[in-house]
Amino acid sequence: MKLTTTVLKRIIAEEVAKFQEAKLFGDMESVEDVDAEEVDASEYADSLEHHIDHYKALGLEEARLVKRLSQIQEAKKTVAKKVAQKKATKATKKVAKKSEK
Repeated sequence: MKLTTTVLKRIIAEEVAKFQEAKLFGDMESVEDVDAEEVDASEYADSLEHHIDHYKALGLEEARLVKRLSQIQEAKKTVAKKVAQKKATKATKKVAKKSEK
């Protein structure tokens, strides 16, 4: 499949629709309707510091969530292996019963 601009635009539109459907980001607002926080130059440093602290906190939260996700994925793998083992054991027992008859 050749990646043309039309195909790329369609893929992007599909991904945006998925994100909106999953409520990962909301509707876009008009720039004129957004109320921006205005600060004096002397207060800018405090505002910037607040944003940096928030960014660091989000990074820590992201790291925690990534770790939790890997734990969940590992648990899923373990359960899937156990299910496969039980199915294999059950199938082996079934075959053994048939061969006894």
